[in-house]
Amino acid sequence: MPEISRTTNEIIQEAFRLIGIYSSDRNLSGGDLDLGLRELNIILDSYNGASVKIPYNKTLDFYLTPSQQSYVISNKSGTDVSSNPIMLMNNIVLIDSDIQYPIRIASDDIYYNNPQNLTSNGKPEQVFLQNDVDQTTITFDKIPDKAYQCVIKGKFTFNHASLNQVIDEVPAFYHSFLEYKLAQKLHNKYSGSTWSQSKESELQELERRVDSKTDCDLKIRRFGMFVDTYRERVRP
Repeated sequence: MPEISRTTNEIIQEAFRLIGIYSSDRNLSGGDLDLGLRELNIILDSYNGASVKIPYNKTLDFYLTPSQQSYVISNKSGTDVSSNPIMLMNNIVLIDSDIQYPIRIASDDIYYNNPQNLTSNGKPEQVFLQNDVDQTTITFDKIPDKAYQCVIKGKFTFNHASLNQVIDEVPAFYHSFLEYKLAQKLHNKYSGSTWSQSKESELQELERRVDSKTDCDLKIRRFGMFVDTYRERVRP
């Protein structure tokens, strides 16, 4: 089922409308738009550092650099691959001309408790993923000998937004949560704004649902050297 497409500008606009600063048919000023974006990224950053993430499915496509074994994936400047961090990889393939090579995803136990090819060149056969707060590092078991096309399918974390960014991969449920959470923060910065108890109650209910969300929870079960992922729904 396709997700509803929104932009960061629309989420910021709706947040201002919720506190009565702008009507839905009036464009935001540049200063208010910039402030809204800064506050939105503060919200995303706070959730990125907590146990609750805003997840979405995505395919990441980039080319490996011959002789480079590890790649940092992050929104920070100067990283190897510009992208939101990966929560969990479902599968990864390397493509050389018309040939596609599936790569094994190594668990922590397998990677750290078994010999790895860390000095020889060749076609990598497995990859290890390490998550930090705001970045992901992937390391191959061999040093790539070619500029393979690398395609990763997995679940990523929405931890950074930019102006005019299309948000069509994040589940639509989170749009309302971000609008209300941003509106609450903006209300504290605008003396002429309004924030009713009913809106506060709606936000608290949205936060409760985010904190207890189970249809996006990820569990891992291992079969040999492969990691299989699935969604687990918990009955209320």
